[in-house]
Parts: sequence; C-alpha cells; structure tokens
Amino acid sequence: MSSNRMVVLAMLLFLVSSIGQAAEESSHSEHGEAEHHKNRVAGFIGITGEDRRERALTLAVDYSRMLSPSFGIGIGIERALGDLDFTVLTIPVSYKLNEWKFFVAPGLENADDSDENEFLTRVGIEYGFEMDGYEIAPVFMLDFIDGDVVVIGGVAIALFF
Repeated sequence: MSSNRMVVLAMLLFLVSSIGQAAEESSHSEHGEAEHHKNRVAGFIGITGEDRRERALTLAVDYSRMLSPSFGIGIGIERALGDLDFTVLTIPVSYKLNEWKFFVAPGLENADDSDENEFLTRVGIEYGFEMDGYEIAPVFMLDFIDGDVVVIGGVAIALFF
C-alpha cells in the first residue's frame, strides 16, 4: 500500500475515533461547561515555496465546523499565484488544544499547465489570537505530494459564528 493511502487510512481512523470523543465532549458542554465556537470561516494570505527559487503568493478561504471543543472538520480552497500556479482543495481534520490547532488534510492539487489532479497530504499548525469573535492566526503547513514537500506559511483571519 502506498504511503499516501496509509496516511489517508490513518486520518479516516482518527476521524472515526474522534467522533465518539466529540460526542462525549459535547454532552459535557451541555451540562454547564463553557460554550465553544462551532463555525469558523477564514481567509488566508501567505507564501508557498516549492524549492529555494520558486515562490507564490497564496490566497485561500476555508470553513470548519467544530464537532466538539477539540475536534473539527472542514473544507478549504487555495490558489497559488506566481512562479507556481495551482489550485488546491483540502478537507482538513483538526485538533484544537487551547490556542493551538493541529490539522491533517487530504487534498487534490491541480496545476494550471496540467489537466490531471494530484493527491496530496497536508499537515499544519496554527496559533490563534482570538478577540471579539475574530481570530488572527499565524499558520505553517507542509504538503506532501508526489515525493515532494511544499512549504506554506502565512496568516489567517477568521470569523466565528
């Protein structure tokens, strides 16, 4: 089995096991614990670098739904412009620990010069500074795609509802 398929299988197992944990945590919040933000929409601006010379301005938007105070799932679309021209669609599964959020996302990349989609696995981390229903979060991500590693860094600005 390829390493990408193993990663996807591990993510699916993680998601299935987290649903039970999420249900348990949500029942705790119904009994008087602090309420958490369930929906988040974020815009992202950053830089994508494939090697030392190739860089791209990266713009993205994503939505996530928190299943519990700790676990969430979402969808994101990203566009890299510049030396690298491609679009990425991901489905992140996240774990939130206080202000830190860790996520893993299977996804597809479509380069402008290709009609084919390539499978990727994204891992990332962010640290959120929350204020009045908004959040500003520095974000660092790595995409593993076809034996290459792509580095993405930037800032997300999010709205909770």
